[in-house]
Amino acid sequence: MYGARRELCLRARSAQRWSPNCSYACQARSIPTLLQQRGLASSPLLSNSTHSSQLATRYEETLPRLHLNPPFPLRPYSTTTEEAIKNRFENAQPTNEPEQPIYASEPAPSTENYDPQHSEEASVIRRKHILKYVPPRFKRDKHMLQRAKMQEYEKNLQWAYLRHQYAKSELAAVQKQFNKWKKAIARLDSSRQPGTLQGDDQGKWLYDLPNVEAMSDAWETRSIETRQKDWFSVMLATLRWSPSKASMVLEATMNPLPPGYAIHDVLRFIAQNLRLSSIRNAHDRAAAAEEVLSLLAHIIEVVPKNYVPFQQSTIGLFAKRLPAGEAKELYEILCKNGIKLHKNTLLHFAGKLAGEAAYKNAAFEILKTMLENGANLNDTSSASVVTTLLHCKAMDAGWSETVETFAVKDALQLFIEHGYSPNTINLTAVLDSLCQHGHTEEAIRLALLFAESGVPLDAKAWSTVYAGAKSSLNVENVAKALLVAKVTPASYKDVLSNALHAIFYFADAETRNKRLQAPWSIPMFRPMLKVYAKKLELKALQWWLPDSLPLLLSDEGVDAEIDDKFRDPLNHDWDFTKTILPVVDKLFAAEGSPGEGKLQLNTAADGVMLRAYIRSLSQPRDILSFYKFFKSRLEEDSKYPRLLLEDQGTMIHDTFILVMTQHRELWREALRVFGDMLKDSLRTSSAIGQEGASARAARLRSEPIEPDSYNAAIEATPPGSTGVHPAPTVFTLTILLRGLLYQGETALADQMMQVMQEQDITPNLTTWNTLIRHHALAQNTRMAVTLLQEMDAAGLKPDTHTYNAFNKLRNQDKALEMMQSILDENRRIAAAG
Repeated sequence: MYGARRELCLRARSAQRWSPNCSYACQARSIPTLLQQRGLASSPLLSNSTHSSQLATRYEETLPRLHLNPPFPLRPYSTTTEEAIKNRFENAQPTNEPEQPIYASEPAPSTENYDPQHSEEASVIRRKHILKYVPPRFKRDKHMLQRAKMQEYEKNLQWAYLRHQYAKSELAAVQKQFNKWKKAIARLDSSRQPGTLQGDDQGKWLYDLPNVEAMSDAWETRSIETRQKDWFSVMLATLRWSPSKASMVLEATMNPLPPGYAIHDVLRFIAQNLRLSSIRNAHDRAAAAEEVLSLLAHIIEVVPKNYVPFQQSTIGLFAKRLPAGEAKELYEILCKNGIKLHKNTLLHFAGKLAGEAAYKNAAFEILKTMLENGANLNDTSSASVVTTLLHCKAMDAGWSETVETFAVKDALQLFIEHGYSPNTINLTAVLDSLCQHGHTEEAIRLALLFAESGVPLDAKAWSTVYAGAKSSLNVENVAKALLVAKVTPASYKDVLSNALHAIFYFADAETRNKRLQAPWSIPMFRPMLKVYAKKLELKALQWWLPDSLPLLLSDEGVDAEIDDKFRDPLNHDWDFTKTILPVVDKLFAAEGSPGEGKLQLNTAADGVMLRAYIRSLSQPRDILSFYKFFKSRLEEDSKYPRLLLEDQGTMIHDTFILVMTQHRELWREALRVFGDMLKDSLRTSSAIGQEGASARAARLRSEPIEPDSYNAAIEATPPGSTGVHPAPTVFTLTILLRGLLYQGETALADQMMQVMQEQDITPNLTTWNTLIRHHALAQNTRMAVTLLQEMDAAGLKPDTHTYNAFNKLRNQDKALEMMQSILDENRRIAAAG
């Protein structure tokens, strides 16, 4: 269907040749294209076909003053092939159809020198992309078959354009080199060995040089003829043996210019193999991205226009794989040089920019322009980009650069005005953005408005609003968020478990707001248990606890031992019992449906209750005794441990470590908990590869963290037993690290960082802030500055907590001098190569 429409379009255009004898009315259809190429199409009437008579008159008056010339020199041969190559945007396909190759750098199609005697040539090119032989693996994989067809189509289009650029006497040699290059590139793309490819080792003398300047100097020592002849073998050798140097070699060998099709193929190879995320050092990663952008800018701006037949898919790959800053610069370079972009390519740029707060306004401008040009954003790919744009995470002030705010609601309103139909995911992103920026009341109001308007909200939308209400520490917001649950399909169990967690969250936040000194306990388990028992069965929770729950439900004074176990030794006046607790109690006390009994097993609620139980214990002996009981339960053959760990992960173990490290008597026991977790993670690894896990355990034993606790935990368990503890995460290690530093165990904290490295656990911003704060409090300026530099090299930006930690240093001038000296040293090392 699409091919037939396009053939009719080509035939219709064949009747409109550029001729001085044609009337201006006949030329009117091609004039808007010429005006756009010249930057003169400022009138909105130019795109309105209903004003053809007015346009003819205006063109007749305007043409003598414009002195328009054809956009490229007239040639004696037909331009049907050229039009087939260039005319990709006017007939762009919907996004649910396969995207065809589009030559981005070509000007808009024109019909000035169209020769009707070759009107069938474009359709012949389309038929030629049919593969003569389809390998069996292509028949099984439609994606690979489609890709092979597109590559064949692209090859034929490139050759159809290329063959008109050379004299007939040169065509045989040019076609031989063209086919040879395409076969070599195809072998590289399919990950097959090049075999007897000529020049496999002829690029080592060039790509082994350290930088572009050295490569360029070495390249230009050869004669022009030698460079022209050797370029293919040198570049293929680089792509084969040192693909990471491809951009440097290409930039160094651009004099004389290689064939445009070869430049494009190398750029596509670079884009396909661009893996910046694998570079761990942030400065090296930024340098690699800048190197690629510099190469693209040189080719787009310096190389003659239309010389390189850019494909939209290649530009799209660069948009996806370059960092957002470089992607924005590339987009501006493309626009500045008049390179038109397909809708899908624009979506690639918008999606990349929308993912970072600093570039959301730039992404919005791209989508806004697309809407104004008549694009439809209701397809799946476009809706995904819109969701990314509307989801704005809160930006921490700290040391980060000032970021222009993005108006989420205004953007959504503009999209709707242009015919966009928001889906549930879009709306959830908007709600989360409002909550993260402190506009929780507005998010709740908007959620209720959506529901009243008939827009479906899912359970994720409710949990998003509820999390924002909980984070606001405002009881009224929590109560309103619970009302939102009634208009969503959120399960009753999830609502109850989230309500219980609100009590835990408010109580934990109160300890920080009141700046209570550790160790402390929070008497929240018994009041939470009374709420829990109104709707949930006690059987599963009782299985995890050594105390009698009916006894805990009784009033204080019945059992003195129980009262002492959960009593706050400092007798604080806790606000959460008067604020959030009554709201949640009212929810649990509400009558359900007639005949509805208490709910059965709820691992999320049980997990919250277990953490509340641990935080309520004030005596070290009770904490240690409960961990031993909990560990024995984990080792039992029952459904409860598996279900709990699947739902809670490391949170309960992390709570044990947090509480233990607050007590001077228990920090070694915290190491035992960590040892249990690490031991089982090593045993799990041994199930996959016994030899590799044994080697790792041997390394760990050779560098003991604590001989009487950590190693004992590894060696005590008999081999072959099943692991029941979750593997430690970065949160586990950060909590342990903070506890060890609080107890003054700096040497063990340093060894914890080594364990993180050996376990391939990447420190997060909280980990770095914890270390910086500790060394800043100790007035260890050099170590604090070094950690700040290492954090920056890891790609993490300082936040408010980093600033506050660094501000603990008394001698700020000395710290700044050290930072400057480190920067100078890094520049000196980089300059030395």
